[in-house]
Amino acid sequence: MYLKMLTSTCALKSNAFQELARKSCNKWNVHNVAKTKISGRKRTKAVKSNFYGIEVLEYLEWLDWDLGIESTKHIILKNVQFKTQKLKYSPPSTAFFTTLFPQPVVLSPGTSYSLPVTFCAVEKQDYEDRIVFETKGGKFSVVLQASLPSHDVQLPDLACLPICAIFESTETTFHLRNNSKLLTPFHWEVQNPFFLIPNTGILKPWGDCKIKIVFQPHTPKVFDIIAICKFGENEHEKFLKLQGIAKFPHLLMSVPGQRNEMSGQEDVQSSLHFGHVAVGCIAEKHLEIHNYSIVNTSFSVVHLQQAAMVQSEFTCEVREGMILACSKLQIPFKFMPQTVGALSVNYFHIKQPGNISRSLLKVTGSCKGPVVSLSDLKLNFGCVFLGDVQTYSVEISNLTDVPTFYQFEIDCSQSVFVIDRPCGFLGGESTQMMKVTFRPTHPMNYYRRVACLIHHQDPLFLDLIGTCHSDQLMPAILTPKHLEQYRTNMMRGLTFYPPDILTIMQQEGKLQLDADGALMLVAEKCCQSIGLGGNEMLPAMYEKGTAYRTLLLKNTGDTPLTFSLRSPHETIIRIKPNIGFILPKAHQILTLKVSPQNEGLTKYTLPLHLNASEKYNQELRLFCTVEKPLVSLDGNGYLYFKPTCIGTLSKRSYFITNMTRMPLYFQWKTSAAGFKVLSVKPNFGIIQANESLAQLWSFSPQEQQKYFLKPHIYVWGVKGPHCTEQGKKIHFTLRVIGEGTVGRITVEKEHIHLGDILVGNTQSGDLVLLNNESCSLNFSLNVKQDITGPCDPDAVVNDPMAFELENHHGTIPARSRLYFRFVARPVRRLHYTWTIRSKILSAKALGADTDEEEKPLCSVTADGVYPMIFISDARCLGSISGISKQQLWRLFSLNILNEYLQRDPTEGELLYQVPTRHSTSRCPPVSTPVMVDFNFGAAPVCSDPAIVLLMLENREILPVDWAFLFPMEQQLDLEYWAETGEFNPTELHEMRIEDNHLFTMEPKSGCLFPGQRETIQLTYRHELSGTDRIPVLLKLSHGREILLNFIGITMPKDHCYVHFLATQHRFAPVCIDTYHPPKQVYELYNGGSGRVIYDIQLDSVKSIQEENYNHPIFRCLNPRGEIRSGMTAYIEWIFSPLEAKSYSVDVPIHILNGDSALVTFTGIGYDKRILGTCASFNDPSSFFGAPGVQRAPVIGQLMFMSEERISFGNIPVFTKSSRFIFLYNVSETEVITYSWHSMSAHVSEASSIAPISGVLQPGGSTHCIVTLRACKTPCFYDLDLICEVYSKQQVTQYQKELQEWEREKDRQQVEFTITEQSLQENQSVTLQRQCCRDSQGTCSRKKRKDTDTKIMKYKTLPPIKELTETWVGRKVEKLSPGLWEKPKPPKAFLLHLGVIARAHSMEEYHKNFPSDVSKHYIMRNLISEPLPAVSQAGSRGRPWGKWTNTTADSLSSASKEDMRLVIDVLTTVLRCLLEDVSFQNVLVAQTAEPIPYFAQFWSEEGEELAMKSGKRAGAKASSAGTGSEQVQDSTHLMGKEETLSSTAPRNPDVKPITSLDSIQMDEKWLTAGGQEVLNTIRIEEQLARRQRLKRLPEFCDLLEQILENTLQNIVIEASRGEVVLTARPRVIALPPMISRNSIEPFSMQELSISKEEVDQDVSNIQDVEISAHQISESKIEPDHATPKVSSVPEIKRPGSLAALKLVSASHGGIPSKSWLNLSRFSKGQASLYLSALSNCTI
Repeated sequence: MYLKMLTSTCALKSNAFQELARKSCNKWNVHNVAKTKISGRKRTKAVKSNFYGIEVLEYLEWLDWDLGIESTKHIILKNVQFKTQKLKYSPPSTAFFTTLFPQPVVLSPGTSYSLPVTFCAVEKQDYEDRIVFETKGGKFSVVLQASLPSHDVQLPDLACLPICAIFESTETTFHLRNNSKLLTPFHWEVQNPFFLIPNTGILKPWGDCKIKIVFQPHTPKVFDIIAICKFGENEHEKFLKLQGIAKFPHLLMSVPGQRNEMSGQEDVQSSLHFGHVAVGCIAEKHLEIHNYSIVNTSFSVVHLQQAAMVQSEFTCEVREGMILACSKLQIPFKFMPQTVGALSVNYFHIKQPGNISRSLLKVTGSCKGPVVSLSDLKLNFGCVFLGDVQTYSVEISNLTDVPTFYQFEIDCSQSVFVIDRPCGFLGGESTQMMKVTFRPTHPMNYYRRVACLIHHQDPLFLDLIGTCHSDQLMPAILTPKHLEQYRTNMMRGLTFYPPDILTIMQQEGKLQLDADGALMLVAEKCCQSIGLGGNEMLPAMYEKGTAYRTLLLKNTGDTPLTFSLRSPHETIIRIKPNIGFILPKAHQILTLKVSPQNEGLTKYTLPLHLNASEKYNQELRLFCTVEKPLVSLDGNGYLYFKPTCIGTLSKRSYFITNMTRMPLYFQWKTSAAGFKVLSVKPNFGIIQANESLAQLWSFSPQEQQKYFLKPHIYVWGVKGPHCTEQGKKIHFTLRVIGEGTVGRITVEKEHIHLGDILVGNTQSGDLVLLNNESCSLNFSLNVKQDITGPCDPDAVVNDPMAFELENHHGTIPARSRLYFRFVARPVRRLHYTWTIRSKILSAKALGADTDEEEKPLCSVTADGVYPMIFISDARCLGSISGISKQQLWRLFSLNILNEYLQRDPTEGELLYQVPTRHSTSRCPPVSTPVMVDFNFGAAPVCSDPAIVLLMLENREILPVDWAFLFPMEQQLDLEYWAETGEFNPTELHEMRIEDNHLFTMEPKSGCLFPGQRETIQLTYRHELSGTDRIPVLLKLSHGREILLNFIGITMPKDHCYVHFLATQHRFAPVCIDTYHPPKQVYELYNGGSGRVIYDIQLDSVKSIQEENYNHPIFRCLNPRGEIRSGMTAYIEWIFSPLEAKSYSVDVPIHILNGDSALVTFTGIGYDKRILGTCASFNDPSSFFGAPGVQRAPVIGQLMFMSEERISFGNIPVFTKSSRFIFLYNVSETEVITYSWHSMSAHVSEASSIAPISGVLQPGGSTHCIVTLRACKTPCFYDLDLICEVYSKQQVTQYQKELQEWEREKDRQQVEFTITEQSLQENQSVTLQRQCCRDSQGTCSRKKRKDTDTKIMKYKTLPPIKELTETWVGRKVEKLSPGLWEKPKPPKAFLLHLGVIARAHSMEEYHKNFPSDVSKHYIMRNLISEPLPAVSQAGSRGRPWGKWTNTTADSLSSASKEDMRLVIDVLTTVLRCLLEDVSFQNVLVAQTAEPIPYFAQFWSEEGEELAMKSGKRAGAKASSAGTGSEQVQDSTHLMGKEETLSSTAPRNPDVKPITSLDSIQMDEKWLTAGGQEVLNTIRIEEQLARRQRLKRLPEFCDLLEQILENTLQNIVIEASRGEVVLTARPRVIALPPMISRNSIEPFSMQELSISKEEVDQDVSNIQDVEISAHQISESKIEPDHATPKVSSVPEIKRPGSLAALKLVSASHGGIPSKSWLNLSRFSKGQASLYLSALSNCTI
């Protein structure tokens, strides 16, 4: 294929460099064209400027001046404005410049004023001054200058040379001007490759010199050089920046009509074939040289002639030339052959300057001669009578287009055979008719062979046969058969015998006749010899060879011409005919036979005599060449093979050149040892004269070694029509050197991971193969595909190959790397693995490792993906801000949506890969099979909009374009005539929603990059009553389509409505062998504006129970209850299956004055023995899909929580678990307050949080401890705690405005004004006071009244809804003038904290979680507590938080009069009690009440029995302050235990029986043995007392709380940065362990603890207790410093060591002071110890 580049029409403007060069050239050549000269008289004038309407020169200059001589010039001031101007001026400051005395100058419009200035110099130096002019508009000055003459030249700053090829040159010119009146010498200093001509010179005054810049680079790069011009006597310097770009030229050669084959490599030949050319003619062909570079370049053509002395047939008249950039040039080559049948070969080199590129051109051509033939080679005239004449016609034809001359060697005047045209010219492809006449003169047989000589062709022979009869003689008739027999006998050598001998031999049987009648010997076999003869002479011949050639002599005159050509060298040259004559306008063909004797070129001179006159003598010079067969071996006879892998094949091209001018036979011969490893193609053939023949050598080593081989080439001559001898065979030796090595292919990366690729798209990469060996390797690659992932293996096994290699075969050079391009195109969203294996080609079984070939080379992996998004977070605001995050997650079915988003799109979803308007219907068709409900909940009309924030997250590595399309956004824009105008109810409903903008979304579309998140806001406005539904299509470009069904419910005011989150509820699976099935919860949300009462009908539940042997399969614990507005009721159910199957029941739920619903409850029972490990319990957080951390930001949110969902996991009953959460104030300026609330008793009974409220400074943070108390019944916990956040600044502003409003209200209630105004004005004042009391009701009534008045006035149809009845109307509603609305409290920002857990019974927990039992502490005091009564929904639980007032419900429904009455009654009762003296005495006496008498009957056995029966009194656990209460109770019991353990009962009236003094007196009388016994008794009593204390629940709870508080303090200090938990621990030496035998006995004083000491211990511990509310209050105070928290518990009183010794006994000894410092203990620290530990259950 030939690619023709039409570069001659290519525009140079497309190249930036040439454009730059063109601009620079034009820039500096302008001066050459203009040839302007600057003289001293014609210097550039000073520039005039306009200053405030005055036109004047900027400067006045004196150039030619002498010392002491004054010179005057004038400053011309011209007023160019249309008003008169007044000027003032100040004289020059120096005395060298003088002017007129300053005076005002008035210039009318258009007039001028000339101010003379005189200059007089006193020294040879430069002078400068100025005259300042002042006008009304401002001041300006004219500079006065007088300078000495100095050398100065003017030259450009920059000269850009045209872009140039290396080793070429470009030039440009510029003018160097002399700007002075002095003769200025100059010279240039510049670096290569720039040259400036002339380099030196002298500039005449005000003269210039043309400078030529020559750019001649030798390296391709950008040149930026500074040329220095030094001029003047002091060699001043000026600089000229020279820029030039040099590039490599790029030339290609092509033959017109053929493809471009030339490159810059020398071993690549381009061929120019002339074909067959007629001998003696000149053929011309052209070679096109293309310049594909952007620079002009030159070239040269070199003819590679060998050392022969004969001129070549190929010539090229073009020796050198220039090719323009992006153009082509044709070079003519001529071929003039001289020898017919010879194939001529020659070579030319096309070189570039600097020999940077040299290309080889091979020219070939063959010489063709004429092909002349006769129509008949034999003419048989038959028998002709004497005197008669017989004539026949013969045609002579030239079959080629080569003209020639012919001549018959016959003398027609003397012969019986006469040819009418014995000689002549025969044109190309022509035929002539000749007549041959037979005129016999004697009766006999006639035969003659006439030779027809043809120029440049072998002669033809015409046989003429005839017989003449007369009346007397009639010889036998001669026929052509007789001639054939004669020639056969002559070939057999029988014509040398006389006829008689032949007759005798025939009679003797020695001869016989063959089938043709010829004689043959009896023993002679029949053989034929082929003789090659011809008359053509070759330019060269072998030794002792003979050559033939024809010469043509033409007589161009009008008279006959005689010639004589005798050879002085008869033995070498023979000529026939050598003498004869030529008729006018005729010719004579001479035949030369040359047999040279000497080698080399020999010159022979033959004298030619014409017309026997010496003056016409001429010389014929013949050159004859005798050559021996000679070939030239490339590389001086050495052939080197690169190292080759064993078993593979290396090939190399090798050239042999025929150094002679004749064709040669060649044949290669290799030794037997080298035959196995070395081969050549072709092994035998002909190499033409002067031809370089390329041969392909192959080297295949068999062993790892070096090879030295010597193949031989034999050459000899080719026998041809002009060379009858082949010559001697001559051989030449080629030395071949090669090496066999071991090769191996590796890869740069054994594993290539392409990452995620969009299904259907492609991802390309490079496979880098490495060859670290010294040999090149030919290899092939194959790929195996494996598809894994969640799919059917049988479905993907037949998938097409999704991996394409650029090439499966190739060659990698030695010690190099090779890049293979591959393309991966996954078709499924699965994991693809492509294993690439390599195999070395041409490998042989030589013991190679076959396992290595099967070893994978590398693996490429990729994952087909679709664009996917994930809903990572959701927030609710407005009317649905009260629902929990989990409820929002269920309302919007976000778990299902995320599951659908992770699936592959269907074919229908990919029909439109991007959001497209494709439907003509208002209800567009849906291509997706999945649909998800987005339920915005329910709210009364005119409520705040329901706002939902969804965070979209792109967790893949592909960008995702997403869009939410409403029905109208999927519809095509139709013309008006295409609209039908008929709408169905669905279309009307959707149009109503879209026209009123009930559902809005912002933004509707976007693009998520990998890892990026974006929050979208969905809004539903409660403006129109009813249920609103509209389908919205979520479209991911090139991905999924999911239909989102937007649902919103707006109810009329005071309408009861319960929103059922789901009408089908599935309970968690329960094992059939459990004895304590868990309690599960179903939620009901009150979306109305008032309270509702629900009633669950359990008839169907009872039916299920009766069907299952009266076993309660489903049991509802609170079937009836009340739900307040915006609240959620938790309906508690217990699902207890009997069999491993699915149970289902339809339960109707009735709502009083509202809509009821039928809910289907489903539960599954399973058998753990069948399921085995599959029935393991999961983390409860897996049942709920809401994330635990907030990701979606909300505008105006000042506080963030570290976690929004806390999972306690699986816990046993009767345990208390705690977690830490942290609260952060992200504002830098706002102070915020927070408070926690519970929404129902179900939440408050199971959980608590401390502190309940607090204040956060800007940028501050705090912690809260969430505690979950698992009750006796197993249960699923999904609790929602609400945190109200207020801005303290807004609260303060609200309180301030409220106080002002209340003061104004109180003032209006007590003040009134009596005036003489009309009654109407008094009524307006009364109305204003009423509005101040109840602004909202009055304003609404007034608005409604005004609206009614307008309706009646204009009598138009009423509007669909009033403006005030919409949310927008409420926002724009304004009060009447003069009314002051009561300030509204700031709205709290609600944060929801979810608490989830699952409580198991003790038996199930030990069975299912045996390894986690030790992680929980069982609160035994909870076991003895009775279960709390089941509270109604909406009622309050334990009093903590703002909404814990149990009387809030009753008080909120009471009237103002009832509330006032209750307050008055309670105030009177309390006042009377406080004033009653008897009541006060009772209170005082109660503090001194003695111990009851029955306490004396206490015994240890009775105490143990009471503990076992659980009859011992204890305080009930509470959600807040539980830990402190338990500490107080346990301390009190400890003190009681120690008090009652004394030997005598305590009584306030009677002293203890055993006192300290009496014991000490008794011990004095004891002997040593008695003392030892007493000590033993004391030790045993001490140990027994300790054991009893350890078994007390109060003691265990105290120990648990101490350890829990210690760990909590450590975590808190670590969070504040006070403790570094990761620091290297310090080694503390503990005191030695004290055994029981080494315990020192206590004295009686230590054993006898008084009641006062016990009470003091209890009071100390009570002092330690501080509520979380007090802590929060202390933190609110700005001046209150945060107390430092110690990492160990501290107690103020050292006497409490006696109680804490019991704690340390379980640890084997008394703790050291480093662990327990009893001298420091603060109230602030104690509250932190009573909180729970974060993320760890004690």
